[in-house]
Amino acid sequence: MSTNVAVSLFLQRLLHEKYMEDSNVDSLIQGIIRGTGTPFSSKASFIQHTNKLLSDIGFILVRVIVSGKKYYSLKDLDSTNSSVDALNKLTNRDLNISQELNDDQFKTPKRSFLSQIDSAPDVPENLTSSTFPYRSFLRQNSSKFTHSELMIFIDSINAIIQSGKPLPLRKQASYDSWTSLCSKRSLMDEISQLNLLERFEKRKWLEFYGNGTDIAPGIRFYFDLSNFFDLRNLSNCDSCNTLIIYNEFNCRECKKPFHPECASSNSSGNISDQMKCFTCSIT
Repeated sequence: MSTNVAVSLFLQRLLHEKYMEDSNVDSLIQGIIRGTGTPFSSKASFIQHTNKLLSDIGFILVRVIVSGKKYYSLKDLDSTNSSVDALNKLTNRDLNISQELNDDQFKTPKRSFLSQIDSAPDVPENLTSSTFPYRSFLRQNSSKFTHSELMIFIDSINAIIQSGKPLPLRKQASYDSWTSLCSKRSLMDEISQLNLLERFEKRKWLEFYGNGTDIAPGIRFYFDLSNFFDLRNLSNCDSCNTLIIYNEFNCRECKKPFHPECASSNSSGNISDQMKCFTCSIT
């Protein structure tokens, strides 16, 4: 059977799921290789062939690490090539793919926050100076949400970035919350506030965190939306080498920053000392 048919089967599933965890991609590719009898020697060779075909129509298969978990999705090359170099200078977000692959084939596509501002045309009258850095984001998503709804999302993400914690659903002491940020944007009714949150959750822009009393960025934020926000002051996880947006864990021993998920386990299992990273806990 043609290798292109095998790739087509893989892409149909990926497009249906939109985002797939690395382990699910492994199983899917191995199943397709066995089922079609195509001569791919490994997952890496399958993905290389897939990207060769995709590049002809302006797309690329990318992998993004989110708190230690790896996901795959498709990206438009036009939105990935413009600022990869600028981003690498700012954030060093290489994806640490298997040595069988070239690093350049799997850069996480992001646009530089500063490049977006510097290259932007004149600001339209209905966008104030406070929304200027987010003009492209507002324009691209104006058919999905109103201006005020998008500003609530922006406020929520910035509150998470600034506090380094998930956003409480309801007001707690002097901290921002989902309900307080909605109220600041004149969305006062609690039912309407929760309905808006459900819409963001459905699109995977936001997700409930922990026991459901807090809100965190959804998986789509990491793939499609993080490039619109200023993440330059965030730490990189010493384990997976991706940015830590909230709940940074600092090892008591080596003082290095980690995602809690990356610090607490690796392929060997969980650690017992929650004050140390996995490496320090076993040395």
